[in-house]
This record gives sequence, structure tokens and C-alpha cells, in this order.
Amino acid sequence: MSDPSSKPDSIVRPVEEDQTAAISGKAWIHYDPDRVDYAINDQELSELESASGNVWKDICLVSFGVGLPTLINAITIAKGPLPKSQEKFIPDMPFVINLFLGLIGLGFALGFGIAWRKTAKKVKTVTDRIRQKPKISLN
Repeated sequence: MSDPSSKPDSIVRPVEEDQTAAISGKAWIHYDPDRVDYAINDQELSELESASGNVWKDICLVSFGVGLPTLINAITIAKGPLPKSQEKFIPDMPFVINLFLGLIGLGFALGFGIAWRKTAKKVKTVTDRIRQKPKISLN
């Protein structure tokens, strides 16, 4: 490695190298030379904003959280012990409501999961397009 004092003035140096920074009015920024910064235009920023505000994931998880337990409850009602007055299972209102909500909830979870996946692919497409822009050296 070369001596930091031999670097040209265009290279950003740590504040310790210039004790007169406060007096001279120089502004400093700490920069990691191994970091990669990307420039994006307004269209790409708008696409990222619209795709990253992904409410589909939240609705999918809520639908799944409602659908699965109610479907399990309907199965438990159907497979549970029968009252002594019944010889075979006869669907009653709690069973029908749980089955209905369970199937609807899992159906919505599937639909919203597909929408979630599509928007996630859109974000990946935009970020890949940004990463493929030509690199320009700042040195």
C-alpha cells in the first residue's frame, strides 16, 4: 500500500490528515471505495415504489391465517365424536361456516400469493435492469 500522504488532493482523505478542516470550511464525507452506488431515473424509481408497496403479501398471509385454522376446525368437527342421537355425520351450521370460510380463505391466499409473486418478480426485473447499466469510474 502506498503512503496516504502521497495521494493527490482529489482523493478524499480522513479528517485526521487535515487538522484545519474546521478552519478552512472543507466538507468531508466518509466513503467506502468498495461500495457500488447505482443511479436511477424517475421512471425506475416510480416502478420500484409501486412494486415495493406490496400489500399482496400481507393480504395473502392474513387470508392464509384465517383459511387454514377454520378449515382445520371444520375437519375436526366432521371427524369428531358424534352425538349419541346421530348415527352418521350431518353437517350443521358451525361445520358449514368453518368449511366455507376455510375454503374461501385458502382460495384468497392462493390468489393473493400469485399476485405477490408477480410483483416480487417486477421488483427483481427493475433492480436487475438498474444493475446492468454501464459502470463509470469516478477516479
